[in-house]
Amino acid sequence: MSVITHYFTENRSGRLLLALLGCLLAALVLGFIIAKGGIAVAGLLIVAPPALLFLSFCFNQPKVGIFSCLILSLFLFSHSIGDMIAKIVGPSFQLGLLLDGCLLVSLLGVLFTAKAEDWQRLNNPVIYLLLLWLLYTILELFNPMSISREPWFVAVRGFSLYWFELTVIGFIVLKRESDLRLFVNIWMIGCMIMALWSFKQQYMGLTNEEQFWMDNIAFSTHIINGVMRCFGMCPDAGQFGAVMAQATLFAMIRMLDEPSKLRKIGYGIMTLVFFWGFAIAGSRGPLAVLGAGFAVYLVLKRNIVVLVVGGTVGAMAFGFLKYTTILQANSQVQRLRSALDPEDPSLQLRLSNQRLFADFLSTRPFGVGLGLAGDSGKKYWQVVVTTQGIDSWYVKIWVETGVIGLVIHVIGILTFFVLGFRKVFYIHDPHLRSVMSGLLCGYFGILVANYGNQIMGQKPTCFIIYISIIFFVQADQFDKVPPPAQQPNRTLP
Repeated sequence: MSVITHYFTENRSGRLLLALLGCLLAALVLGFIIAKGGIAVAGLLIVAPPALLFLSFCFNQPKVGIFSCLILSLFLFSHSIGDMIAKIVGPSFQLGLLLDGCLLVSLLGVLFTAKAEDWQRLNNPVIYLLLLWLLYTILELFNPMSISREPWFVAVRGFSLYWFELTVIGFIVLKRESDLRLFVNIWMIGCMIMALWSFKQQYMGLTNEEQFWMDNIAFSTHIINGVMRCFGMCPDAGQFGAVMAQATLFAMIRMLDEPSKLRKIGYGIMTLVFFWGFAIAGSRGPLAVLGAGFAVYLVLKRNIVVLVVGGTVGAMAFGFLKYTTILQANSQVQRLRSALDPEDPSLQLRLSNQRLFADFLSTRPFGVGLGLAGDSGKKYWQVVVTTQGIDSWYVKIWVETGVIGLVIHVIGILTFFVLGFRKVFYIHDPHLRSVMSGLLCGYFGILVANYGNQIMGQKPTCFIIYISIIFFVQADQFDKVPPPAQQPNRTLP
């Protein structure tokens, strides 16, 4: 036995033979596992090592988890990438579990690595209001009107859990200007990729996975008068339109404020690219992102001339869509114009549905329960809140959490805007004010557009909004320029 041991440990050829035997044994074991489990198990074995390494990064550097969630939300839920992952790991795998893992490991990393002074950053109204909203949605698990608690476990993540987890992590780790730059760069680059992909859909056609989705699920909503509504890498055209509208607004604000001609040209190109992506999405609701968001920007400029000129341009754009028929033959312009028609059949149907919901909810002050309205609730019951379209994010909140939940939610999101507005309004660094104005105006635009679509409850907009709030409500902490009264007198040479 000692001779054999000596051969395999001290002899070079013996060690090589031992390594080969080990590899052969590992191959046999893996082959047996794959033969029994199939391609899904093979995919998991391939993915597991890098996934564990990635999670270790999230634990040691929690901001990696935040920005990873942003990147995943931008691309992971596209029909092409999502279907490709489903083929590798199996159709039963929930892509949202990747986000759960990132946020949970990052939160654990914060608990073990954050310093005492970092925890003081959580002493702010945003955390308190989100905690209140989280607790209310948890109590919805015991809603006496709920017919099933099963959908609650799926819905609570998008309603409050992701938001609270990411905000807690973000307030502790996102405290440098470099973090703000990284967020904006990831967001803009991701939106550019999505826009270019939508151009590919428009002018070169869909992938097999996208075509299957279009033919079997989305044909009635994504083919309007024979024209396809592009959806980029988002789950649907409505969400893609909102993403592009918010990116358009941000790039336009940066273009208007940027002193460098070269950068101004760059932001101008981005504005045009994003706006065309918004146009071919054929979404009417996200038009409010541009209108409402730009109105807030004009107020933040604190310049009466800019306010008058910008208001005039906005009024001209409104008049063009509302009171003329120019370019009516263009399907994109036609869709945008219908958004301003109070007699539009789609709007009238939504108002009619809301009257039906009000009657149904008259005896349900806490709503019907999370996940039990709209398409997600159809498998549990067939009532007016599942057979009629929910459409609006606020209507969804109202139906599933009741009027009490709606009041809590609306107070929270409006408070975040007021806090952010007060901080951004008094920023002295012009570059920082421009960036923060873009984030704040985009947030307000999404709040307004939420009335027409469930924008804020879908990815990637929800993650863009969550991170934006973290930055603009503490905008003053990034301001490196002192107030004019504190600036030293400068004498020209």
